[in-house]
Amino acid sequence: MQALMSVPAFSLLEATLMTGPLEGGLGALDRLIAGAERRRVEQMIHIAVLLADEGDVTETQAELARTERLLRIMRTQRTLLIRAQPAAVPQIDDRRLLHT
Repeated sequence: MQALMSVPAFSLLEATLMTGPLEGGLGALDRLIAGAERRRVEQMIHIAVLLADEGDVTETQAELARTERLLRIMRTQRTLLIRAQPAAVPQIDDRRLLHT
């Protein structure tokens, strides 16, 4: 019984359950940002090709502006998600539990 009393109320399992979705969300957001970055580069290349061929770049420039706006929003969300993660939880020393 004494060993159970020395275990912190906020266990490592609870910490993992709380931070797991945040870390998963952060990873998913990072993948979305990487995809949007690739799309942005493709759009910029497309604009360069159109300009070289003296084509109309209006539509592609509008797409690029939308992609860049989306990237700004996702980067802001990423920053907010990182700040929302709880502080590191101290590790439980299992050896201490065995000796009590």
